[in-house]
Amino acid sequence: MRLILSRLVPVLILTGSAALHASAVRDFSGSSLAVLGPNDDGSFVNVLLPFTLNFFGSSQNIVSVNNNGNLTFGLNNSQSIYTPYGLTQPLGFPIVAPFFADVDTRGPGSSVVTFGNVTVDSHTAFVANYVDVGYFNQQTDKLNSFQALLIDRSDIGPGDFDIEFNYDRLLWETGSASRGVNGFGGFSARTGFSNGSGAAGTNLELPGSGINGALLDGGPNSLIATSFNSPVLGRYVFPVRNGRPAQPGDTPALPINPSELVPGGPGQAPLFVFNNQPSGRWFDPPIVYGFEFDMLSPGQSFAELRLPAGSPLQGLTLSYGQTRVGPFSGDAFSYLFPAGVTEFRITGISPLLDPTSPGFSSAFPAWLSFSSATASFSMTPLTTPEPGTWLSLLAGLGLVVMRRQRG
Repeated sequence: MRLILSRLVPVLILTGSAALHASAVRDFSGSSLAVLGPNDDGSFVNVLLPFTLNFFGSSQNIVSVNNNGNLTFGLNNSQSIYTPYGLTQPLGFPIVAPFFADVDTRGPGSSVVTFGNVTVDSHTAFVANYVDVGYFNQQTDKLNSFQALLIDRSDIGPGDFDIEFNYDRLLWETGSASRGVNGFGGFSARTGFSNGSGAAGTNLELPGSGINGALLDGGPNSLIATSFNSPVLGRYVFPVRNGRPAQPGDTPALPINPSELVPGGPGQAPLFVFNNQPSGRWFDPPIVYGFEFDMLSPGQSFAELRLPAGSPLQGLTLSYGQTRVGPFSGDAFSYLFPAGVTEFRITGISPLLDPTSPGFSSAFPAWLSFSSATASFSMTPLTTPEPGTWLSLLAGLGLVVMRRQRG
């Protein structure tokens, strides 16, 4: 029988954090932080934030710090749930979850959760540290280190703030009560945020959430190996402006990456799949030679293509069916497709874009809109690179040659 602690008495101390394992988790060892004592499924309820934030149009200044890797907003809205659920479903309360999984800090060698008010780059912030924490049931053979920050940015606008997730080490994903064995498998961890309504556009789960092994160190969606809106590996920054968090696809610099990779046969290119994506976003074709987009949603079609200013368009050509447009010589591009276009090709992309260089995977973002609010589509490279280049491409994207698991 599991022990559920809904309220714990905080102890204010001058924290002396365990040694950090990488550079993403911020060190607040000189700050006075509260401690959520050793527990399983406990929470510290109704913590007053040092500022009021606007989260999807709702003002929030009270948060509960939950031991199982998440923060929930609102009066008495703590949660002791230990098996992670999908953050895109209706929840009934807002949540920010850096690593929603069955954290258990009772085992010998596990540190405890700490939280409190800090300063980040001269901005007031609230932090919850999950540094060197074990998993259920009192297991400490593997320890995770991650962190959530809410950073006040009212200097930009009333209620504006940043959500920041930081990861130094993720070695386990599941507690034994969530069908995990030695920290693996079962119902795996999830990371993201939601306003709790379940409505489209009010939530986000990072790729790999709920997929066995995906988010862990060395996994296909390893959280320490990539970043979002930050040059620091393992750091994910979501600016929230006028209540809306920045999400992948908002700008050319923050494109949506493929959600699935289907391997090709011998000598064939792999198929990159974008599942159920919103219309009017920037996507990142992870190839720099040429590619073909194909609509996968029945009855839907591509409506518009844009390429950002600064794209190397010299010699680039767009084609679909019997229509050929280009080659171009400018540095920006926008094209409205006629109704019913379900595939198109881009060829002649500049060979100066080196797929083996840092940052290559966002070297050629494309803005796409569809005939529907959301759609699924695929991208296939058209020119097979030199031997070994596919491996470099896949490694740079953090993908593996495997079909994504489906629930």
